[in-house]
Amino acid sequence: MKSDAQQQLQLSQTLLDADKKLLETGDLHIADYLLALSAYITAQSTVTQLEVSRLQLISQYNYFIQ
Repeated sequence: MKSDAQQQLQLSQTLLDADKKLLETGDLHIADYLLALSAYITAQSTVTQLEVSRLQLISQYNYFIQ
């Protein structure tokens, strides 16, 4: 699952980079760039949330085995 989220993050980053170049040349509306930026931030948040959940599970496991 985390790997899927990381792939989505990478795809969002690639799209954001492409959109940035299009925006600089005037071939993209700012609203479209902001949508791509929002998608990237959402994907980044998902990866972070999954990592936090993983660390919480490790912490809980360590607590219970003591």
